[in-house]
Amino acid sequence: KDPVFLSKVINEVVTNEDMRKVIIAAQRKRLEDFQYEKIKDTFQKYLRDFMTKYPPLNNDDSKKNYDKLYDMTEKNLEGSGKTMQFSKFALRTIASRQAESTDVTELINSGCSAHEFIEAFFLTFFGTMPSETDFEYWENDEKTRGREAFLHTMLEYARSAETRISGGARMLYSPY
Repeated sequence: KDPVFLSKVINEVVTNEDMRKVIIAAQRKRLEDFQYEKIKDTFQKYLRDFMTKYPPLNNDDSKKNYDKLYDMTEKNLEGSGKTMQFSKFALRTIASRQAESTDVTELINSGCSAHEFIEAFFLTFFGTMPSETDFEYWENDEKTRGREAFLHTMLEYARSAETRISGGARMLYSPY
């Protein structure tokens, strides 16, 4: 495969000039399969196909980017018989944090469902998914006492929670 090494070997071993020319011609013919242009074209075709199949993310709209990533991951998981463990809203909430700080007012005003809020809340402040019992408890709290009381109680719970404090998750702009 190395033409320089091969030519040195040929010069040392082959003394017949005609035989040397035949070997060199055969080697050149064999190397045509490894031409740069052929490799470049193949690689460019692969890249074009990849870009068509998986278009690049748009830096102007991070919400759309995270939705795209979520959808791609969800599709791949479904192909293997699995499901995503959290919602798009929870992913966007975690991704929008700035250095372990979360804007609580933005989270409250997001218009999400109680289930999505609980999920994003636990992932953001405690770094874990809520259990079924957590979902049941907090969703029931929201239904019985109303959204405002539910939000106030959840935020008070997080404000003094040792796991949030020791984990370094900061709550910014809380209205409560």
